Amino acid sequence: MFFQQLINGLSIGSIYALMAVGYSLIYSLLNFTNFAHSITVTIGAFCVFFFLSQLVQNLFLGILIAVLAAGGLAMLIELLGYRPLLKKKARRIYLLITGLGISTMCENLIIISFSSRFRVYPVNFSNESINLFGASVGQVDLIIFVVSITALVLVELFIRKSRVGLAIRGRPTIWTPLP
Repeated sequence: MFFQQLINGLSIGSIYALMAVGYSLIYSLLNFTNFAHSITVTIGAFCVFFFLSQLVQNLFLGILIAVLAAGGLAMLIELLGYRPLLKKKARRIYLLITGLGISTMCENLIIISFSSRFRVYPVNFSNESINLFGASVGQVDLIIFVVSITALVLVELFIRKSRVGLAIRGRPTIWTPLP
């Protein structure tokens, strides 16, 4: 029972870790907590669900569409919600309040539009599972964990090894012209 709960916790916790990294990167760059970040992730998840259940059952194409939709929504939120306040040099608390307002408004719009019911992606993964120390590890849990760990490692490498990552961390770098 312990190992089964450990596997479940790692699967769900890896998704939470991705969200936390997103929040912390936004905070470190902009110096305020963007509560509307969760809405972009939620809209991305609903886009994948809609794409898979209504159009075509291609998970990778659905994820690509979701990334584009979530990125477009994030740009729209920045353009309409944050940019006017930043142009007026508003205090950071007003950005925080705007993010909370956008988050609350969009959460309610999602509940009105799609209901608050739990949804399951209509993707046919194998029902086969791997038995590990008496725990049953499903394919979906394994995919979630591996993709999340891969994404977290890639973000870490990006932050530590790229020029943009150095700029995010605030380290001075020696400028060398690109070839």
